[in-house]
Amino acid sequence: MDSRADTNSILVLEETLFILEECLQGDNSLVLDAPIVSHHIQTLKNCYSPEFDFDYSETGSYFFAALSAIDRCYIGADTLYQLPLSDKFTESLHHLLHISRLSINYRSYNQTIIDHLLTLANLWSLQQSLDMRLLILQTLSLMRSEIKALNSAQSKGRHGQ
Repeated sequence: MDSRADTNSILVLEETLFILEECLQGDNSLVLDAPIVSHHIQTLKNCYSPEFDFDYSETGSYFFAALSAIDRCYIGADTLYQLPLSDKFTESLHHLLHISRLSINYRSYNQTIIDHLLTLANLWSLQQSLDMRLLILQTLSLMRSEIKALNSAQSKGRHGQ
């Protein structure tokens, strides 16, 4: 893969994590702001089609659809984009996927969700909080910081700095 493709895939991943952060930060207000939600879904569709799960995005769970697209496109041996993502990033993504999927029926999976949240807190050395939204926001922010650092390192490598 050429360096331009690497840069584009890194930028797409960074933008996706930003969208997910914004989704959580806006939480209830995004439900009311249909143009923002529509723009986010369209951006994700453009970035990940055909890997983006249209059913989940159209039913209001574009958070899960975006995490699933990241998993299919960036994680594993036969992915579309081969980026040197850390084990911490990969493990965090898998915990976020489980939390997102289990949150659909939160009452039935409350303890399992809490276990995933505590694992995320330990993984990133975050203060253990059961405020799910805050902990996920912090995790997404740290994951995005890792992607920014990867982009910076690759950019410096291309320019011989």
